[in-house]
Amino acid sequence: MPVNPSLEQPLGICRAGNLTLDLIAHTAFCGSRHLDFTRREYDLMTWLMTHPDLSFTREQLLNAVWGNHFEGSDRSVDLCILRLRHRLEKAGWSGAHLDTVWGSGYRMTLIPAEQP
Repeated sequence: MPVNPSLEQPLGICRAGNLTLDLIAHTAFCGSRHLDFTRREYDLMTWLMTHPDLSFTREQLLNAVWGNHFEGSDRSVDLCILRLRHRLEKAGWSGAHLDTVWGSGYRMTLIPAEQP
């Protein structure tokens, strides 16, 4: 698979800690454990993993993931984040986490590996 030199990982692969998303096969693994995300969970995680350490409002996430014509509540984002946190914690996700940015929204924060 070709490698994107700026990301130093194969094209179509997103990694955050021990979580890997294959954007071509549309699969998610935490270590060797396969995760069954819903479509929205997968799309939200993809968005956050491709924009690490940036915070987004609920409205920005709704537009980016659900689309401009979504007619539900902005609390749909909160519920999706809650489900993702539960699934990822249960799977043993490490090396990154989903943060609540109080008064703003959410971000995925990468945890730097400790240097020897």
